[in-house]
Amino acid sequence: MSYYSIFISSVIFLIVMILNTGCTNDPSALPEHVRNSKNLVVLTDQNSTTYSFELEKEVVFDDSLLIENINGITTDSNGQLYIAGESWGKRQVHIFQSDGNYLDSLGVFGTDMGEFQSIDNIQIENEELLLFDSNLQRLTSFSLPDRSISDTLGFNKSIDLEEDKKSLLNFRSEPVSEIDNENYLMKFRQIRNPAYEPDGILYFIRMNHNGEEQQKVAEFPDVSYVVGDYAGSPAAFSLPLPHKTVHHVSPCNKLFAAHTSEFFVRSFSLDDGSEGNSYYFSAEQFSLNPDEINHPRFSHNRQLLKVRESAIYPEYWPVLYSIISDDQNRIWVSKISENRENLEWWIIDDNNQEVAGRITLPISKNIAHIRNNKVYTIERDDMGFEIVVRYQLITRENI
Repeated sequence: MSYYSIFISSVIFLIVMILNTGCTNDPSALPEHVRNSKNLVVLTDQNSTTYSFELEKEVVFDDSLLIENINGITTDSNGQLYIAGESWGKRQVHIFQSDGNYLDSLGVFGTDMGEFQSIDNIQIENEELLLFDSNLQRLTSFSLPDRSISDTLGFNKSIDLEEDKKSLLNFRSEPVSEIDNENYLMKFRQIRNPAYEPDGILYFIRMNHNGEEQQKVAEFPDVSYVVGDYAGSPAAFSLPLPHKTVHHVSPCNKLFAAHTSEFFVRSFSLDDGSEGNSYYFSAEQFSLNPDEINHPRFSHNRQLLKVRESAIYPEYWPVLYSIISDDQNRIWVSKISENRENLEWWIIDDNNQEVAGRITLPISKNIAHIRNNKVYTIERDDMGFEIVVRYQLITRENI
């Protein structure tokens, strides 16, 4: 074979490799922690998208409930909607029929059986409605469809994890999701004073409710705080769009997680803790102007305004806003826009390891649940209270 033929064959081989990986970047230019990730898929703006996605509004779920905050939603096999809501000290689950008619509510604020101080996640498994309370560090389950209390499990475990050979850091457990009848995904958050430790550590650990059979699934940074001066003492506060770790557990027991500072989504199997596909995109970072946060109209307290004015801010806003997965093994990743009023949702097909499509939505229309091509968003009504809106996902194949 001639040198010319060898050269042409080498060029063709490189082109095929680039097309297969969907990447036109030099891998050595990627951040080291990205390069070291297993099963890496690098995304680019030039990735062809297979589908165009649109949302067609169907039903609004509110019934004048005046919910201040919605912390989680889910649906059952009949399309009934369950909303974990907070309003004026109440912690309740509100249940709607699929057509939007109100059915019932569960729970009140408190510490007794069937009561809650927080409802941070809501899940349905094997005809059981599972409610996760991070304040009380417990899980309460209700039998469906009669909605009677079936069990309460406590997770009040505080463990020491060796972060390095010189020190032991104390962590507090928060239940995240049920893996199977005996095991759960727990989130262990470092106990810290953010004024002195603005950056913390977050562990995801598989264990049973007795704290046995521990297996660390993943480690990520916790939410970062900004620190200013309050009359000579440090005072911490959080940005409206903080740098933190966002995560979601899929119906097939996969943990998808990413730190909002970059577009780098990793996945982990909750069955054995192994790392699955990871997705990276070299996203543009938008500069953070402290004047947007420190403007006097954002504070009626002069001392608190001084705290903000004295703080040292990150150079950039976060890249990502949230992650959610659906029942078709697709990952929906929302990317923050320059004006921070819109989110560009990247819909990644984890089966084919490609971007299936994109859709842009206002940040006020945040996607919280997807099932059977029904998209449920958390929005606010004219009075500022949170409601849930269901949309039909319209998918058109690109030609």
